[in-house]
Amino acid sequence: DHANDVLTWYADTDSDGFGDNASTDTDCYQPTGYVSDNTDCDDNEITTYPGADEYCDNVNNDCDSETDEDHALDASTWYADSDTDGYGDNAVTDVECYQPTGYVSDNTDCDDNAIGTNPGATEVCDSANADEDCDSGADDNDPDGTPSTTLYYTDGDGDGEGDENATGVAYCDPPSGVVTDNSDCNDSDKSINTSATEVCDAADVDEDCDSGADDNDPDGTPATTLYYTDGDSDGEGSDSATGTAYCDPPSGVVADNSDCNDSDNSINTSATEVCDAADVDEDCDGGADDSDPDGTPTSGTTDGYSDADSDGYGDENASATAYCDLPSGVVADNTDCDDSAIGTNPGAAEVCDAADVDEDCDGGADDNDPEGTPSSGTTTYYLDVDLDGFGDENTAGTAYCDDPGNGSTTNQTDCDDDDINIYPLAGDTYNDGVDSDCDSLDCEAGDSTSGAYFTVCPDTLSWADASLECTDAGYDGLATIQDATDQSEIEALIPTSIDVWIGLNDIATEGTYVWDASSSSYTNWSTAENQPSNEASQDCVIMDSDTAYGYDWNDVFCSDTVSYACETR
Repeated sequence: DHANDVLTWYADTDSDGFGDNASTDTDCYQPTGYVSDNTDCDDNEITTYPGADEYCDNVNNDCDSETDEDHALDASTWYADSDTDGYGDNAVTDVECYQPTGYVSDNTDCDDNAIGTNPGATEVCDSANADEDCDSGADDNDPDGTPSTTLYYTDGDGDGEGDENATGVAYCDPPSGVVTDNSDCNDSDKSINTSATEVCDAADVDEDCDSGADDNDPDGTPATTLYYTDGDSDGEGSDSATGTAYCDPPSGVVADNSDCNDSDNSINTSATEVCDAADVDEDCDGGADDSDPDGTPTSGTTDGYSDADSDGYGDENASATAYCDLPSGVVADNTDCDDSAIGTNPGAAEVCDAADVDEDCDGGADDNDPEGTPSSGTTTYYLDVDLDGFGDENTAGTAYCDDPGNGSTTNQTDCDDDDINIYPLAGDTYNDGVDSDCDSLDCEAGDSTSGAYFTVCPDTLSWADASLECTDAGYDGLATIQDATDQSEIEALIPTSIDVWIGLNDIATEGTYVWDASSSSYTNWSTAENQPSNEASQDCVIMDSDTAYGYDWNDVFCSDTVSYACETR
């Protein structure tokens, strides 16, 4: 291969007759798999070489440095779609491997400048007779049929309504002699149509085409004369009936409608009014019995008396008036002794009142009522033998309307009604063996000048028992001292130098003092003894008997037993 005329050969791997310029061999003779040509641009693809057929495959098949040219064997023809409706113009084309912008594969658009005109569009009626669906016919001449949904009917008599039995025909542009209405029941007579007026006639013609004529017309009989049913055959129709117009009236109807009861032939405008329980208006003049315009009938009446107070009893001094039916405010009874007072009549209950009114009209009032003292409005009075203003607590009382006098009182709290000095709130003497104020306690009793009534008792009890003893005796509880006056009054009731419980305590909350019976912000602690000391839960308060400090206050154990002061406010 070093001969002077040695040749260069090129590898032809894909055996297409064209060699690879990058793969060579020098030899005097052509080696197998090599060729003298060196123009193959892809020696691994047998279909790619200079002069090969070009295809739309994104490959440079003919080795000319361009790919998928428009002369490719499988290139497509594309059609301009100017109106972008998806349908192309057959007259404007472009051959390309791939779809160019503004082109489509379809070429059936008959007007590529109108987006609503193409084979997929719907034909519509229009004044320009445009062929919207590109089928070579428009409006009434469209091969698919007239696009209109409006049907037209022949109007034979020219009355504006078509024959109801005719078959409708759809038009975009209707011809003369047709209309959209098909309600004419007689298209040969222009006086007969749905707009005509029904009239009574011997032939019973249905002029207004509503399938009924004369008395059978659905809109009502065209006659202007009204007839009324005469149910009781007295020659008068019911005054409450609705008249019916007839062209040809049937039997059992009359033109008169003045009968107020068409089911009773004794009741009509020619009948005579009579008294009856049902207040029947026999003569149909708009009033019955007492309300009859001709006057109350003379038979079957009842005497009535004015009942001004509407209590069901008439005035015993009123004159009688005859009625068929007693009106409101009039009754058959005339036993009311006071017809101006609704609570005064023979059926009323006698009640106590300051004016001694005889409510039940029996000739006596209040405590003098023949039936006895009334049960309502009474006051119970008790015998007061010692005339101290307090009745005997052991004697039953008696009910009266008015105070009977003779030593009676409404109070029943006297524990000794034979002694004028013994009664509630009387002054009591300390530990004298006499309960002068009836409070079950033999204690020194004060007065109520300070707004409170105090008593001081000699018994020595714990604070809790003393409080209970006060309330059991009817007092509010242990004494509450609201000011210096209260303090002085209680001090005055203590006969000897003894300690006395008062209502102040801090049992519930240590250091927070409250009162047993009422409330107060007043204090009188013993400052000399640094009270309250709160030593070892000393929770209850006494008025201290150490008079050197003037009965000032001291806190002690609640279980201590000392005397006590009660109060009532």
